[in-house]
Amino acid sequence: MAGSLNWSSPELIRPWFHTEESCVKTQASDVWAIGCTVYELLTEEALYASLPPNAFLKILGIIDQHITPLAFSAQPVHIPGILAVLERCWAPHPAERPSMAEVVEMLSA
Repeated sequence: MAGSLNWSSPELIRPWFHTEESCVKTQASDVWAIGCTVYELLTEEALYASLPPNAFLKILGIIDQHITPLAFSAQPVHIPGILAVLERCWAPHPAERPSMAEVVEMLSA
């Protein structure tokens, strides 16, 4: 695994479950992490805050099953358009995520 678990995309944590895959950071994994950071800035809530602090393996499983951090959020995002940006950043497959330039453009709109 590369980086901190709470901001890790599925493809970065998947090697924990499927050893044949490699753990490589990409622009798409950075986009996932930016979505996590934007969520935390807007809600002032840590990702997976509703889970116990020792829930490391549970968080790994959640991410591997393509469940986004919003499923465990106590703080909804109420800014129009932001939820759609976060959902695109958290697309389960890297090729489905926007580029960083597109994220900037969507957040600036």
